[in-house]
Amino acid sequence: MLDALARHEDTLRALLPSDDGSLAKCLAEGIEESFVQAALRFGEHGGSFEHRLRCAYAAWAIVGMTVRWIAETDRPLNEALADFEELHASVVEASANYLLGNQTKAR
Repeated sequence: MLDALARHEDTLRALLPSDDGSLAKCLAEGIEESFVQAALRFGEHGGSFEHRLRCAYAAWAIVGMTVRWIAETDRPLNEALADFEELHASVVEASANYLLGNQTKAR
């Protein structure tokens, strides 16, 4: 995901600083829907309200980090990979545990 955003970094750097939230919302909704569709095939909880909430949280975390990275640094977005992986790892683990029915580990 970060690589996909990094491919459009010039456009994001031009548009995000003056964004009223519309572009960020569009990005987050697209990422969220990708998460939802990818996970529908797994476990009994795919598509549930809680699952959708986790997908929304993860999507907004990615967009929020991207917006902040662009606002606070001139470093290339692909250099944020380690920070992105750290941020995203706990969301992925919790979602996988939940979708596979191991809710005690997800909490």
